[in-house]
Amino acid sequence: MSLSKTHIVFYVLSAFMQAGFLCFSQPIENNPGQDNNPYETGIKFSDSQHEIVFQSLSPDFEYNAVRCIYKDHKGFMWFGTESGLVRYDGINLYMYENITGSSTSLNSSTINVITEDKNKNLWIGTPAGLNLYHREEDNFSGVPDAGDTINALNQMLITALYADENSLVWTGTYNNGLYAYDYKNKRITVYTHNNNDSLSISSDQITCITKDKNGHLWVGTQNGLNLLTSEAVFQHFFNEPDNIYSLSNNHITCLTLDNDCLLYT
Repeated sequence: MSLSKTHIVFYVLSAFMQAGFLCFSQPIENNPGQDNNPYETGIKFSDSQHEIVFQSLSPDFEYNAVRCIYKDHKGFMWFGTESGLVRYDGINLYMYENITGSSTSLNSSTINVITEDKNKNLWIGTPAGLNLYHREEDNFSGVPDAGDTINALNQMLITALYADENSLVWTGTYNNGLYAYDYKNKRITVYTHNNNDSLSISSDQITCITKDKNGHLWVGTQNGLNLLTSEAVFQHFFNEPDNIYSLSNNHITCLTLDNDCLLYT
């Protein structure tokens, strides 16, 4: 019996969380089937009915250090790398990099995180700030001007993004706290740690963000897990050495919900 093949295209899975400020250039069309020779290794299912074949681009391909992957509403795959942003439409690769002095290119070649809001806007977080992708123009801008506080998002090291149903893009930063950007009304709310306020967020070093089925916001940091229970009021969760039901570690690296709405950290 001949085996049918399921091809899974691997871009790269090499992720590094380190700060860096690089430059971008403009998009370039590339065909992975012409300029980059794939390498295949096969894995067979135990029922011997299918074979999964993993394909990767040439090790010499410039954009091989991938930090994040996102599939948008059009089905396009976006890959954030250390050397630029890559869009794959199923046939061609399009690369985006910073153009020095250009206000319509990305502001850093290192892409940390990608998300899409309810209006299908694509947001890209980099070590040099937050970017909005304009599909019709095929270019980028920073956060629209609406005061000095919002402008700061165009310069901060972005580590996490979550777009909710209330037109808010929750933005985590490396050392400047949590930002809730209201892109509809162009307003921003900032949440930072305060040693004198036990209800403030536990750390300004944000690592991940998600919401549960009840609409509660969970924020992972380098020092504890936070639940935003009401405006500017956080409940904290930490490792407790004598409590086996507490967190195993205070450095939260990832948050996700399963189909039963159980939260995993």
